Amino acid sequence: MLSRLNRLTRNKDFQRIYDHGQTCRGPYLMIKVLKNELSINRLGIVVSKKISKKAVTRNKIKRWIRYLFSQELFQLRPGYDIMVITYPKIRNQEYKTIKENLMEVFKKAKLL
Repeated sequence: MLSRLNRLTRNKDFQRIYDHGQTCRGPYLMIKVLKNELSINRLGIVVSKKISKKAVTRNKIKRWIRYLFSQELFQLRPGYDIMVITYPKIRNQEYKTIKENLMEVFKKAKLL
C-alpha cells in the first residue's frame, strides 16, 4: 500500500505539475514529472470518466497504478512529483501490459 506521504492530494500540486512538468507518453498513459524540494517521490493519478463511467473500473485502474508505483518506489530517483494521466485505451488492458507501459514511461523520463 502506498503511504499517505507518497501521494499528491491537493489541487494546487496537480495544477503546478500540469503547468510546469516534463511530459513522457506511452500508448496507454502519460506521466508529468516535476522536481520537488522533498527527499521522497509523490504520485498523483488522473483517471477520467472517458475511461469508464463506472467508478469501480476507474478505481481498479488507480489501485493497479498505485501498487505498481509502490513496488518500484525504491528504484526510482527520489525528489519528484509524478502525475499519471491515463488514456481511454487503458480500459481493456491487463495488469501486465500496464506494468510494462508504466516502466517504459519511467525509463523515458529517466526516473529509473
